[in-house]
Formats: sequence, C-alpha cells, structure tokens
Amino acid sequence: MLDSGKGILLAGECDLSGVPITVSGVDGIDVSEIKQCKIKTGTYSGDNVDDRDIDIGIDLASKTFAFVMIRCRAGTGKRAVFRPDTLSGDNAMLFIQGAGLQDNVIQEFNATGFQIGTHIDVNVNGEGYDYIVLWEE
Repeated sequence: MLDSGKGILLAGECDLSGVPITVSGVDGIDVSEIKQCKIKTGTYSGDNVDDRDIDIGIDLASKTFAFVMIRCRAGTGKRAVFRPDTLSGDNAMLFIQGAGLQDNVIQEFNATGFQIGTHIDVNVNGEGYDYIVLWEE
C-alpha cells in the first residue's frame, strides 16, 4: 500500500517511480474482493461531427464497469465532462455542481471505445482534447 496523502494505489497500478504496487493487509478491506481496473489515456482533435466514434481499441460496451472523462486542452470556457457506465441514453455529466445531465457530449460506449456528439466541451473543430478511460475486465 502507498499512502502519501494522495490516496491508495491498488494492484496493477504504479507509484510515481513506475514500480508496481500490490495491496495486502489493508485494515478493514477484504483485498480478495478488489478487482483490477484498467486505464487508458489519449488525445483527439475536434471536428464538430455528431455521432463521432473515438476508437481506443477497447470494447467498452461489454465491460461491467466503464468510465470516460474528457478535457479540452484550450480550457477557456470549457469544462471537463465524464460518463460512468451507469448512465443510459445520450447523457454525460459536467464537473460542475448542479449542472445535471447533458446530452450530445459522451453519447455511448461502443465496441471500439466511445462516441461523442457536438457539445462545445467535447468536439469543437480544431480543438485538442484529452481523455482518460477506466474499465474493469
């Protein structure tokens, strides 16, 4: 376990030096129930085309747990958005208190990754975007 005030890292993760960490003997946690979560990061450039598939080579639609977060690199007036697998339909959420569900953002998880709409926070022509994807095998 690594607890440096930044949280606990689970099996399969690495500390900042790149050394793999294994969880064992954590008080109050049955580590046999902890499942490994995978992570993938990447970038794409906006093109303002609706129903655009972002191919990350992972079948997110079939995963028991999936989470996507997108952040525009420009940042000015743009907000980070996220979508957990528990949302249905064309819904995602903004990292803003009280913003509620937003449509035309992260529209769905599919066989090759995820699909975005034309919302200003995920797909403006010529803007660069970063994403982080978490899923459970």
